[in-house]
Amino acid sequence: MAARDANLEVVQFTNHDFAAIPEVPKIYGVSIYLHPNNRAASAQKNLYIVNNQDGPVTFRFDYNGQELKVTVSKA
Repeated sequence: MAARDANLEVVQFTNHDFAAIPEVPKIYGVSIYLHPNNRAASAQKNLYIVNNQDGPVTFRFDYNGQELKVTVSKA
């Protein structure tokens, strides 16, 4: 969600919008997955973010024990 809101290119090969997550629209459903014996299958399940901006981009994750806040900053 933060990457799309920051106008970064987001690539996902598999849609994972089947689980309801409160306050997260289904369009942002994705999983991060690793199958240790099948990296090709893992690659098709993950989310990829491409920095299509003119400079570096930083993702900051802040978790206060109950809520996760993700911020994207451009340098």
